[in-house]
Amino acid sequence: MMGIGALLKGAAGIITGGLGDLPGKIVDTVSRQFPAKMSDAEKKAMEVEIMKVTTATEIKMMSAWNKQEQQFQDFTKEMEGTASDLKSIPIVGPLVIFMRGAFRPVCAYGTLFIDFMALSGKWNIEAIAATNADQAWALLWAINICVLTFYFGERAIKNVAPLIERLMKK
Repeated sequence: MMGIGALLKGAAGIITGGLGDLPGKIVDTVSRQFPAKMSDAEKKAMEVEIMKVTTATEIKMMSAWNKQEQQFQDFTKEMEGTASDLKSIPIVGPLVIFMRGAFRPVCAYGTLFIDFMALSGKWNIEAIAATNADQAWALLWAINICVLTFYFGERAIKNVAPLIERLMKK
């Protein structure tokens, strides 16, 4: 499980466009501009001040990101409702709760079934999509990437993508 520090660092990376080590980069850049007559103690004091300012800026950015995320979650609750809202509706409420919870697993197992049928040859994709079989195969891969990204994460898919690409070429 991801620690809170890694989560915050990831959030900072998203906000800053991957500049997670912003304070270190600024210190490195500015320290090369220090005058030669500046003492080591003055240089260290300046580095500490730069670190304080950039760290405070990062904290403000992460706080803004968290506030934006909370607003989005509140908006979603207002527009879609919550499970407790649905429980009050007889018959339809529990059915909608079930369907919301079952949607992703049904899509995943459905994709697994389609993969099995297509890759085992039980379904002839070329015959089914007579006009454009390449497009049908591309659609199958796109569906798989969407489902697998949900379950394993973007990083895992990026790591496996070159292997998949090589296999597809063969």
